[in-house]
Amino acid sequence: VKRASPGAVYVAPEGEATKPGESLPLPGDAAKVKEYYGRLKQLKQDVDALQEYLKKDEPTPGDMAANKERLKELARINGYLSLSANEVLSRHPLWLIKELEFRDFKLHEALPTVIVNGKNISSRPSLVEEPMSITALPDKEALKEIGGGGIIDKAKESVGGTIKGLFSK
Repeated sequence: VKRASPGAVYVAPEGEATKPGESLPLPGDAAKVKEYYGRLKQLKQDVDALQEYLKKDEPTPGDMAANKERLKELARINGYLSLSANEVLSRHPLWLIKELEFRDFKLHEALPTVIVNGKNISSRPSLVEEPMSITALPDKEALKEIGGGGIIDKAKESVGGTIKGLFSK
């Protein structure tokens, strides 16, 4: 690509002679580039030193085998090797939700929003001491907005058995 303007060649001022191997002073940005590469060189040296340090303390295969045997012995002494997943899992549910609440839950567009409360919901309800319960009660604020408690009776009539018990305590 043809240049828009001719370039300039850097010429050292008269009287400044350079010796072989000595670099010329660098103008502006070139000095920053030299500093940048100097920092990169130092960073590489630091990384190399860190790698050497880490290699020095790396365990040998013999050390790893001895450590594995030591851990097996500790597990045997503490009784961990006699445990089975069946013993641990059979005494506890896989998951347990102690308390749960959903607000502004929409069952149907014609119905007011409800608040759903759940307690002690578990993967194994028979293993939880407290009984599991899930209730859905109308949101009192939503009822006020749509005209009071008469909507509950209309909703029960129109939807029928699908919401039976949702609006009772």
